Amino acid sequence: MRVRTLLNPFSCRQRFEKMPWHAIFPDAQEKLTVEIGFGTGSFLVHYAQRYPSHGIVGFEIRQRLVKQAEASIAAAKLTNVHPVEGNGQYGLEDMFDDNTLDRIFIFHPDPWPKPRQQKRRVVTPAFVQLIERKLKPGGELFIATDVQELWDYMHNIITTASQLTPTTNDLFWEQDYKTRWQEMTQEQNRSRFFGTFAKVL
Repeated sequence: MRVRTLLNPFSCRQRFEKMPWHAIFPDAQEKLTVEIGFGTGSFLVHYAQRYPSHGIVGFEIRQRLVKQAEASIAAAKLTNVHPVEGNGQYGLEDMFDDNTLDRIFIFHPDPWPKPRQQKRRVVTPAFVQLIERKLKPGGELFIATDVQELWDYMHNIITTASQLTPTTNDLFWEQDYKTRWQEMTQEQNRSRFFGTFAKVL
């Protein structure tokens, strides 16, 4: 059985400054990408290794996991990854100009299953509208979960609160999507729900 340690993302109120990403990622100029809630950082490391020309910024509110990811990034000698401790919504809003991100990833966010807790979920109408604003035309949002009720909830918000359009990206889900939660989902033979949404040109 999986055990989640839930932490209210809105308890993290630190704000950020705009960042010169082209200077931070001088050797990764092809695409600028973001992961919201990177957990142990397994996807950050995997993605950065597969795409050295992409810069990837990750946000995580748990300090212990940020330090764990930093150690993995250092061990892999990666220079195209920038982990940030803090709320990803504030990070997106403060650190990036509009129409600058190629991809945004949200994998296995905390489900907050009780009705009174759902206001703490990461995917909200306001956040989806912010994501849409930060993505380039043609940019993509990737989301995944193993909780069907949460998938239905997120899918409904994305398709009703924004102009992001469901699309397919089989190559990403087959080769690039590697997270610890995804591995546990496969090990326990649980259902997986995932999708790609594009900002129309």
